[in-house]
Amino acid sequence: MRAAPLLIADPDGAQLQKWVRSTTKAGLVQRARIVLLAADGVAHAEIA
Repeated sequence: MRAAPLLIADPDGAQLQKWVRSTTKAGLVQRARIVLLAADGVAHAEIA
């Protein structure tokens, strides 16, 4: 099953990308990565 594509506004997407590249808490990085993958329409199984 594919994730429904999410529409992420540019400022929000930029912040998520910043978190993914940062050395911030691992949990936050992982959640940001999950949201970005879902926004790209990646399958749930692949995200998991």
